[in-house]
Amino acid sequence: MAIHRMADRAPRDKILKLNVGGVFYTTVKSTLTGVYGSYLWRVATGDQYVMRDEKGSLFIDRDGYVFR
Repeated sequence: MAIHRMADRAPRDKILKLNVGGVFYTTVKSTLTGVYGSYLWRVATGDQYVMRDEKGSLFIDRDGYVFR
């Protein structure tokens, strides 16, 4: 398991909270934008509209355990 130091991340990397089918994840924008043009890249960059849940997390209507 790799441990990432803060220096490994972009200086102003944004933290994103995801609700995937009721399972909650926290990540940084640079993780989701690792594959240009992918669905998660489009979500993280705002090119793909996704709803937000009542707490403001990005809601992705998929199986949250499979997503892991």
